[in-house]
Amino acid sequence: MLAVLLFFVVGIVAHGYFVLPQWLLWLLLALLIVVVWRVQQAAVAYLYAAVLVAVCGYMVCELRDAESRIPDRTPIEMVVSVEGRVRSADSLMRADGRVEAWSDGTAWHSASERIGVVAKRCSLAQGMRMRLYGAIYHYTHPDDRFERFMRSRGYVGRLYMDGVALLDDASYEVEELRSYAMRNIRHVVLDTAAHSTVEAMVVGGRGAMPTSLAKAYSHTGMTHILAVSGLHLGIVALLLMTLLQPLVLLRNGHRWRNVVAVVAMWLFVVVSGASASVVRAAVMFSILMLASGTVRNYNSLNALAATLFVMLVYRSSMLYDISFQLSATAVFGIVVWAVPLMQHIRLRGRLLRWLVTSMVVGVVATLWVMPIVSYTFGIVSFVGVVITPIVVVIAYPVIAFGLLAVVLPAPLNMPFIAAAEWCASWQNSIVEGGEMLPYAYMEYRMEEGAIVVYYIVFVIITVAVWSSKRDNRITLHKTDEYL
Repeated sequence: MLAVLLFFVVGIVAHGYFVLPQWLLWLLLALLIVVVWRVQQAAVAYLYAAVLVAVCGYMVCELRDAESRIPDRTPIEMVVSVEGRVRSADSLMRADGRVEAWSDGTAWHSASERIGVVAKRCSLAQGMRMRLYGAIYHYTHPDDRFERFMRSRGYVGRLYMDGVALLDDASYEVEELRSYAMRNIRHVVLDTAAHSTVEAMVVGGRGAMPTSLAKAYSHTGMTHILAVSGLHLGIVALLLMTLLQPLVLLRNGHRWRNVVAVVAMWLFVVVSGASASVVRAAVMFSILMLASGTVRNYNSLNALAATLFVMLVYRSSMLYDISFQLSATAVFGIVVWAVPLMQHIRLRGRLLRWLVTSMVVGVVATLWVMPIVSYTFGIVSFVGVVITPIVVVIAYPVIAFGLLAVVLPAPLNMPFIAAAEWCASWQNSIVEGGEMLPYAYMEYRMEEGAIVVYYIVFVIITVAVWSSKRDNRITLHKTDEYL
């Protein structure tokens, strides 16, 4: 599946640079299928199969263009966040943005649509979140190469900031399961900063976080702790499997436990906003549960590649989403580095092994995503490698108590809200303290060539280590513990 994924990605990338008519694509696809079928016993069949997979990746982009429910060129009320770095050129400021929600005048609608933000007389800043009244100009010209290029990367249009009306309050209310969770967890707020951290880590809401605290997480490289991802889903999975353990005493109880766990996991995905990273983790968890129920070996690397492949088939533009890139890169590093490393570390005691595993996973994930963070946000964090293991350990009680606060009705959830905020306050203190250390971070944007060299070195080391092993499969009981 890893080879299939790589060539499929090649086809997706090619779609943004080359224009081929659909009739030629269908003809090429049919010819390749016939050739692969006829020469399937020959070694050259692998080459034809690789080209076939790349053509499929191109066609997925061609057939599933970026679509938007937001009205075109119609002034509406919306909530927009600025992602990544802000670029300045020709007296214009440009940045990547995302529409979180929009209103049709009667109700708010959730959204997660990428847009280009252009400003001339007003300033833009990374992480800025604003509620405004303006219009989105959709990319609607199929023959325009620039618009085709942008649509292939998931952008639905552009927003011109000059002339829009900025509103003071950036909050909104959407009637759905996630809104219920937010209202339940906001029943009691004891510490505003700590509560904003709990809300971000449990239900994916980061609108209430103070700007200074958000910058501290960014400078220390801890932003991934706030974004609901595989780490958070792993903690939820650990809690679910512990709570559902009595079901194994029943007939076929382990299968019922797996089914209930998967359903509960996907409910958490919906509540947390269904970001690319958490969907990827949920799919992998579902595959793990299926393998466990059918008594099969679970290969983490193969499952990761299959999960990413399915997600890209569903939405090819996800390849250019920063959350997808960070999540896929971090998990790949964990699978090929952290898991094999922990297999060779012999420790006694489940608590000690859990602590060491959390530290190893945190450090490995930080090292693997460092170039992407540097390129996108212009920051290289040195202190992140040090404080990541501590923050990851504290994240367990924050998410556990936060989830209990979401599930239980008020006022039964008040003690759990207090406990989650207390743990989150410690986490915030560590992050803010790490930011104040000398040489904690450096403002530096790594160039594309340096990023390629960085990952080539990592891949060479990985291949060299893995080639010395005959069997790279990870058995179920080990995967349960590490992932």
